[in-house]
Amino acid sequence: MMKARRRETGSHEVQPFAGLVKCADCSSSLNLSYDGKRGRYTGCSCWVYKNYGKSRCTSHTIGRKTLNTLVLEDIRRNARWTAVAERDYAQMLLDAKQAQQRQDTERQRRELRRVEKRLGELEKVSNKLYEDRALEKITEERYQSMMPDYEQERAALLETQKALAEAISASEQVYDDVEAFLPLVRQYTDLQELNARILNELIEKIVVHEKERSEDGTVTQQVDIYYKFIGYIDPAVMMDEALSSADSSNSAKPVAIIA
Repeated sequence: MMKARRRETGSHEVQPFAGLVKCADCSSSLNLSYDGKRGRYTGCSCWVYKNYGKSRCTSHTIGRKTLNTLVLEDIRRNARWTAVAERDYAQMLLDAKQAQQRQDTERQRRELRRVEKRLGELEKVSNKLYEDRALEKITEERYQSMMPDYEQERAALLETQKALAEAISASEQVYDDVEAFLPLVRQYTDLQELNARILNELIEKIVVHEKERSEDGTVTQQVDIYYKFIGYIDPAVMMDEALSSADSSNSAKPVAIIA
């Protein structure tokens, strides 16, 4: 994945954010703009917007420097939380992830029960059709016209059953995921500069929202950072007395103040 994300300029400069930055509205990648005269990347904007215009999406433009600062500060903030109060931080990660996953898992279990019930019904129908054919209650032609539809439905349900079972099993790995994330982020407490290796080691994706203008003219832009193992955790969820002294700014989502 790191190799596939590699982007180089004519001077062989590697663009560390390549492949990581996504549009919040259409989910396409944000294209990076390169200033050849100044020899540097200046920012990125939605690929769909650049190719198809505002009828399909909006620009979601964000400056390269702004993006770099937001991600760097968020990594350092999470690393400091780990250093200051690792046990409390780990518990909050678990609580936040489990709260969402409890809802997802319950929904998946309900769907799994529905799928398994239907599979049982199809098994009975198939056996009855086979018996009716054997006893010549229905013709071979009738049997052959009905069975393919049931078999097709059964195959689709088996795939769904497998996917749901895997998702439910994965939801039970939350503790292991948090345990894997803590030592990964802990080493970046004093991180000064981002590079492709660090970003691809820590970050799953960075989702950029469109800019919003407030009544006083201030323009803000929300950026959601999804980490490996734990995904996106709203910083507001992480507030606690044990951590508030470490960084009082973690009460809001990562937002770029544009103007």
